[in-house]
Amino acid sequence: MEERREISCRKCLHKNLIIPDATGPLYCELCGATLDPLCPQCGDLHRPGPCPSRRKKRGKTLGWFSAAATLLLGLGFLLKMITSGALGDYQATPRIDVVFLVDTTGSMGDEISVVKDKIGELMDSVEGGTPKPLVRYSIVAYRDRGEDYVVKKFPLASDRKQIAAWIQDIQADGGGDLPESVNEALHAAVQEMNWDLSPRCERILFLIGDAGPHLDYSQDYSYKKEANRAREKGISIHAIGCSGLDPRGEQVFRYMAQETGGKFDFLTYHQQVTTDSGETCDVVTYGGKDYKLSGSGSDRWREGRRFLDEEKPKAAPSSLIRNKPCGILENNLDTVLTEAVKQKAQDRGVSY
Repeated sequence: MEERREISCRKCLHKNLIIPDATGPLYCELCGATLDPLCPQCGDLHRPGPCPSRRKKRGKTLGWFSAAATLLLGLGFLLKMITSGALGDYQATPRIDVVFLVDTTGSMGDEISVVKDKIGELMDSVEGGTPKPLVRYSIVAYRDRGEDYVVKKFPLASDRKQIAAWIQDIQADGGGDLPESVNEALHAAVQEMNWDLSPRCERILFLIGDAGPHLDYSQDYSYKKEANRAREKGISIHAIGCSGLDPRGEQVFRYMAQETGGKFDFLTYHQQVTTDSGETCDVVTYGGKDYKLSGSGSDRWREGRRFLDEEKPKAAPSSLIRNKPCGILENNLDTVLTEAVKQKAQDRGVSY
């Protein structure tokens, strides 16, 4: 078993267990702040700058005074938090980690646009509960081998401006063959992220895509292994099938959700079309099937499966669907994401 060391975050005081020989930057699993780096000279963890082990005696003495002063300040801050009740409030605060695992090939442009446009509203809605939950977000983007990148990931963090900047940086491009590098992406999202693994935190991973994994690649990762690891970590995977997801991909998505206590759902798409007779009507697509709505102007289609079960709209003929679109193609991804995160918050006692 790999040796792990405890290192406290200087920003939120959370104690992180890290692997000393980990490569790349280290992040706080709670707030996403950068942790002190591993020193190549002494092998210890300390702030950037001259290595304490190489300073002269006088420098070491001053270093001890500096360390003592820092310790006293830290103890004073901790004492203040305890006496004011802030520490107890923090420990009792409902916490949720949310990772968006998104296929960013060219066919996913509409879905990515929704995440970009609606992420602020999602955060406002989720954080509008009582008590206000502490929610960290991240995005893991993936494409396929031979593309600009296979997996691009960002650490979980609660800084809204930083999160929005990361999401705005994601673009839909590339693609070609139907399967994508879903297995590699799942491995990165499940095993390489700075998840808060404490019992006080809910963990949810959204798998959003329109294609299943490459099963023809020779690789160490598989969606079944990642599902097992996610279940062990208490990460529930909500798999969302976008337009074009074939039966093979749907089977994998459903498996990921079922094995981790999450849910599978298709996105619902909505558009207005004009018939040959000049009639304008609303058409909803769910799971590859098209439905003609009797009325227009209602947003109930955003409820997806629930709306279809209750309203039972008639199937639309293909000749109507491919006729003359006259409205913007919309989808309900923002609704699906918001409802799922709020449900996690409610599981932690948050009221909306």
